[in-house]
Amino acid sequence: MILKGTKRSTWRVFDEKKLSVGDHLVLVNSDTGEEFAKAIIESVDMKTLGDMYYVESKTHEAYTSIDAMVQEFRGYYGEQVDASTEVKVIEFSLV
Repeated sequence: MILKGTKRSTWRVFDEKKLSVGDHLVLVNSDTGEEFAKAIIESVDMKTLGDMYYVESKTHEAYTSIDAMVQEFRGYYGEQVDASTEVKVIEFSLV
């Protein structure tokens, strides 16, 4: 989706990297460890997962329900994640 240009954002809970506007990214396939692109962060915003479900996003994959979205993020971040969990919304462009 990133290489096709249909995904230009990522959502992060507990951003331990402290990502911010202007940061350069190396995008890596998490299954293979292979680098597949480079990007630069264009904008950063804070929302809750529940808010993000209702925001029309043309830059991130869609979810069928709030519950489905929360379950996916629990898989990444643990059972403490719910619809009120803050998420860092990172918009990027490929370089």
